[in-house]
Amino acid sequence: MPLDPLFSKLLLHCGYPLQGTQVELLEYLLGAFRKIPYENLSKIVRHADSIGSRHKESPDELVQGFIEHGSGGTCFPLTYSLVHFLVALGFEAHPILADRRYGQDTHCAVIFRHGSERSPEQWRLLDPGYLIFSPCEVPTSGTALYELVLSSIELRRISQTLLELYTSSLNPSGELNSRYRLTYKLHLVDPGEFMRAWERSFDWEMMTYPIVSAIAGDSLVYLQKNTLLLRSRTTTTRVTLTDQQIIEELSSRLGVSRDVVKRALASL
Repeated sequence: MPLDPLFSKLLLHCGYPLQGTQVELLEYLLGAFRKIPYENLSKIVRHADSIGSRHKESPDELVQGFIEHGSGGTCFPLTYSLVHFLVALGFEAHPILADRRYGQDTHCAVIFRHGSERSPEQWRLLDPGYLIFSPCEVPTSGTALYELVLSSIELRRISQTLLELYTSSLNPSGELNSRYRLTYKLHLVDPGEFMRAWERSFDWEMMTYPIVSAIAGDSLVYLQKNTLLLRSRTTTTRVTLTDQQIIEELSSRLGVSRDVVKRALASL
């Protein structure tokens, strides 16, 4: 089938073929999204440049920003764009909202139907804001454990419409510790409801400091305020950075434009 032109543009930039089966093209799509950072820097820059404008990034703007500046987006534009591309590939895909400890509808993710001989037309979860790029089967009951590139997660079905996310890690004695992260709401979101939640995100505290999360090689790169965390499967390193060091680290590790980082820091 003919590819969405914007999807072709993203694949070309990331070095993927422009043809394949639906399953192969899904793999290329998720491989491309792994390269797009979760970041609020470009959002802060646009907000400052437009004097408080609450501009909602389109898939075209997200892809163009990634190609030109190495930028990405927060959970809302990432989710919105991923749904766009999944639908273009012929999947039934929808955004869902999620609650964190500090508020309702403060996160979002994607569910889509992805069938196989073993599990026909099962709902799967993707969460680009939480770096979940492997389609995780949504359990109909109980708990499902998934091994991702750099972490283990648990999905706990607690009701017909609620699914909790936990991250899991081994403690020094070899026992598995689970940490609650958020609760997904599995009902399909009305477009207006999704946009209103996106609108409210401009008032969150996270708009007052930089936050970046991305996979680079075999490591997680996570910046919050002026603390950089680098984590692999076996090691974790934390460093406190100056503004200039933040610019250099994000540019060298993730390819984010120095200008974008510098302008975001200046506006804060």
